Amino acid sequence: MGYLKNGPFSGFTGRTGSLVGYRKFGKWVMAAVRATASREPSLLQTYNIIRFTMMVEWLGWASDFIEIGYQNYASEMSPMNAAVKYNLDKAVAGTAPAYAIDYPKVLLSRGRLAPANQLVMATTVDAQLDFSWPANIGTWKGATTDDAAFIVYNPSKQLFVMSIGAVTRATLSFDMELPAEFSGDNVHVYMAFVSEDGKRVSTSVYVGATVVM
Repeated sequence: MGYLKNGPFSGFTGRTGSLVGYRKFGKWVMAAVRATASREPSLLQTYNIIRFTMMVEWLGWASDFIEIGYQNYASEMSPMNAAVKYNLDKAVAGTAPAYAIDYPKVLLSRGRLAPANQLVMATTVDAQLDFSWPANIGTWKGATTDDAAFIVYNPSKQLFVMSIGAVTRATLSFDMELPAEFSGDNVHVYMAFVSEDGKRVSTSVYVGATVVM
């Protein structure tokens, strides 16, 4: 049975007949109850499930940053769903069923703040990555107080390591300590800026792949 929350002209919650009502992102939603599947999924559907599951599980480990990075693209869906949708379209490599994440094409954030142009990454100390970038913002939006965000993914360990807000855009450099067990592993590195109030971001930059000392 469904219940009207605020009179006959409001949305309703619960199930009535073949309809179910609920509130999502501040809006009342009415949807048909899904019928129980009577057939096995097709081969194409199975491949799509494989791609979708791979991307959801991988991005899920970076969910804390995704919530910030895709907040402006989430008017009709969650930031995570927006990130999954974009990266499913743009950042999947391989052929069915052997799909893989195309790391250089991944975007962990999308926004209009100035990115870190001419960002340089070096490995000079064990279990550490050293970054530097110029001060120039040019005609982009941005401020010296923007927080720098660094995201490192280690495929062999299947682990993300993130640093958000340890330094600002004006610092121009950052030495990021990594877990000692990352030494000798190949990692993929991303970087973005987040405004001081956390409401704006730059589109993430794929810094590159490197072997940790």
